[in-house]
Amino acid sequence: MANTEYDTEALRERFARAVKGERERRGLSQSELAELVDVSVDHISKIERQVYQPSFDMAARFIVALGLDANVIIQAKPTKRHATRKRLDMEAELTRYVERLDEPTLDLMIDFTELMEKRLRGTRR
Repeated sequence: MANTEYDTEALRERFARAVKGERERRGLSQSELAELVDVSVDHISKIERQVYQPSFDMAARFIVALGLDANVIIQAKPTKRHATRKRLDMEAELTRYVERLDEPTLDLMIDFTELMEKRLRGTRR
């Protein structure tokens, strides 16, 4: 098995942002979310403020209850030490947007992205 380093602090930040962001997007109060995942409001607050790191089982309850994408949270790849918080937020937002697209629209987005990448590479020479 490869020895791959992961940044657990960044993971905790992504999880907290994902939970709070999705809770707010759905218009849920901390109390309503606490009821959904069967924890105290204090737990919700501490998780969102990154004071408390949930157990694997508790994190799974949040992921299921809120329909979060665990791959986005975990980022099943080594840590990007140079990635800024803003970049991680933007990648997560883009992933959530792309997940809602139907296949023809997604195909169009891929074509557009490839075209833009080629144009940008051409202007950098």
